[in-house]
Order: sequence, then C-alpha cells, then structure tokens
Amino acid sequence: MSTVVTFRAIDGANGPEISSGLIWNIRTEAAGEIVVNDNESRQLLDIFPSTGLAEVIRVSDEATAEARFTVEDGAGPMMVTLVLPEFLPPASVSGPAEAPVGATIAVDWTGPNGAHDAIFVAAVGETDESHQGKAYTSDGTPAHLRLPMTPGRYEIRYVMNDGAKVLARAPITLVETGASLEAAATAPAGSELSVGWQGPDYDRDFIAIVPRGEDRRARLSYAYTGNGNPARFTAPLDPGAYDLIYVANDNGTTELARRPITIEAVRASLDAPTSAPAGATLTVGFTGGGGARDMITLARSGDAPGTYETYERVREGQSVSLDLPAQSGAYELRYVQQASGKAILARQPLEITPVAVTLTAPSSAPAGTRIEVGFDGPGYARDFIVFARPGQATNKRTETGYPRNGNPAAITTPDEPGAWELRYLLGGAYGVIAARQPFTVTAPE
Repeated sequence: MSTVVTFRAIDGANGPEISSGLIWNIRTEAAGEIVVNDNESRQLLDIFPSTGLAEVIRVSDEATAEARFTVEDGAGPMMVTLVLPEFLPPASVSGPAEAPVGATIAVDWTGPNGAHDAIFVAAVGETDESHQGKAYTSDGTPAHLRLPMTPGRYEIRYVMNDGAKVLARAPITLVETGASLEAAATAPAGSELSVGWQGPDYDRDFIAIVPRGEDRRARLSYAYTGNGNPARFTAPLDPGAYDLIYVANDNGTTELARRPITIEAVRASLDAPTSAPAGATLTVGFTGGGGARDMITLARSGDAPGTYETYERVREGQSVSLDLPAQSGAYELRYVQQASGKAILARQPLEITPVAVTLTAPSSAPAGTRIEVGFDGPGYARDFIVFARPGQATNKRTETGYPRNGNPAAITTPDEPGAWELRYLLGGAYGVIAARQPFTVTAPE
C-alpha cells in the first residue's frame, strides 16, 4: 500500500519554504528514479514502502541539499523537508589593502542595494551588526567610508539591512598617521597665534591651545586645519604654561601632536586727567597692549571688565577720544584686553564733575512761534534744548533746538497751548537735565 509523501525545501534552518527556482531528483530502492530534474517547488508523490533519497538544487546559487527517507508499510501521509543554505544575494567589496587611520577611502561595491544596505568597516572578529564607520549603498558606488582612528586589522563589509547579513568582506589594515606643529615658544597674552602644522588635514581636524597637560576638552581657543596653514587663533589672557595640540577628526578624540608654549603677561598704562566735566570729550593716552580687539573704556569702579559706560577701540596711535557721560560722579578709565575673555590691564580713577548751565528766554509765546533761547553752557555736539511738559521723563520732548548750531539756539514753540518747560539736555535725549525754565504757550495770534 502506498503512502503520500510531500517533499519541500526551506531557506536555511527554520527558514521559509522556497516556492520557486528549484530542481528535484528523487529515487527509492524499490522503484529507482521517480523524479528527474523536476522544477515543481513542492513534490507530492505516492510511494510504496521503501527507503529513498531526495535531492534539490536551488537554481539561483546552485546550492544543494539532500535527505534520506523511509516509507513504512501502512504509514500515513508524511513530509520530508530539505534545508538549503540561507540564500544571500551576490555582492562584492573592493578597497585599498592598507590605509592611514582616520582617512576617507573609496570602496567599489556590487550587491542588491536594498533599503538601508550599507558598507561597514569593522575590526576583524566583530559581530556582523558591529561597525566603526559606514556608508549607505544608496549613495552610490564607490562608497566613501571614513576609517576609525585606531590602527589594526579590519574588514570592509557589504551588509544587507534585512537581518544584518554580511554578503561580502575584504581585509584592510589601518596604519598610524602622524602630525607636527611649529610655533614660537612664547607669545603675549591675548595675541594672535600663528601655528604651522603638518598632518592629515581630515575634515574638522583642528589646532588648539590648552593648559599644560590638559586634553582637547580643555581647549581655550582653536582653528580648523581646513581654514589654512598656518592656523591662526587667539592666545589666552592668563599668562602661564600651555600646550598647542593637533586633534584629528574622530569626534575630536585623537591627539596627533603636542607642543609646549608659554603665554607671557602683557602690560599697559593710561595717561589722562583725573577729572573732567560731564559730557565732555576726553583724550586718553595709552601705552602697551595693542591687541586687535583691545578697548579703552569708562566704567564705574567695581564693574566687571566687560561692563562700561562708553568705550573706544585701540587702533593705530597712542590715544583715543571718549565722549563722557552727562551724569557726574566717580568713574574709572580702563585698558581692557579682549581675546577669549576680557582682562583689565590698566585703570585710572576719573571724577566727572557737574556742568552749570543757565537759559535765557521769554516766559511765554504763541503756539508755533519761532523763538531764540540763549544759554550759558558747554554747547556739546550731543546737547539739546527742548520743550517738555513739567514732570515728563528726560527723553520725552516735542520740539528741539541744537546748541551746537549757535547761541542763541532757535526753537519752535509747541502747537498745544498750556504750561511747558524749556530744558537744556546735557548729553542727548537720555542725558541729564542741566537747566530748566517754566514756559507758557499761548493760543496762536
């Protein structure tokens, strides 16, 4: 009595049944060849009791599998499963056999180019899912693959995203790469450093200055090698022992060169009067310093180096002119060095004294009338003579006259009749009311 036997093939252990692309050969001792080169994906046969051998070939990669089977007398329907090796699409990778650490190499590849397929670089022995750099095949061939910064034996791999299967491998050896730095042994605090370098010049490599013995995380100032050679950046403001370092691109973790440098203190001095009238323009002489961003500032005593009432950049020459505030009181002239921070190199007290001002004008006039207002005062370029309502803030006004245009100053009365106030504003709209006089605006004639 015959038994119905089903023959099938699966793709790898516990894999899915293969539904196409198979060739079967099946024979038994009793009947001999019963299936020869048949391409049905599943074989369903009536077989009399006997032993036999089933063989299957997968056409796409010529992989084979076989299974022996025995049909017992009176046995019920049975299934014979043949396990073919897991199918992996053909692929290849080709790159240099040796390359410097951190380099970006071109890798030629062939393969299925499925979604999220990638070219990996991984150390020999690492799992198929591991990598130390990758490029997606969707970006084309050759793939541009950045190598890790640790020398040693690695593999370039074509990795199929579906299950992270490695389809192809090629060995590559990573070798050390070097760098060197050239710079002066000393430099003034806050000055521009010029550092010559030799190195791989990978993307985002940088030259930095750090406190002596510290690593790149303590960098105070830096420049990317891609911006040119020599690298230029600003020295710290604090004198002392430092190191220049060349750091490679691997997320800033690999230092290739180090060179010591000493940052020396910078001195400066100021030459100016100890007192000056409010609102005046003061000439301040100086020596020393000379940084491109240095400033002469006027600040209140105790203010931080970056806080000031007014300032002027230090440029060519030995003096600057400062417009003093209208508010009298105790101040401080400072030479402020600016680099990666701010430092006060020199300071000198300055007393700003009040300025006496008087106004000479009629006590009333019709609205919209042009009048003349005499004044006894400095007539600085930033001074105003204005109309304002009594009690209004300093910066509130309607009409304005300019003492700098001559004495008396011409001004037009407001259009609205009523009680007003003539004011002399020292230092502009937000300055100080140095003099005031009541004024009545009458109805137009």
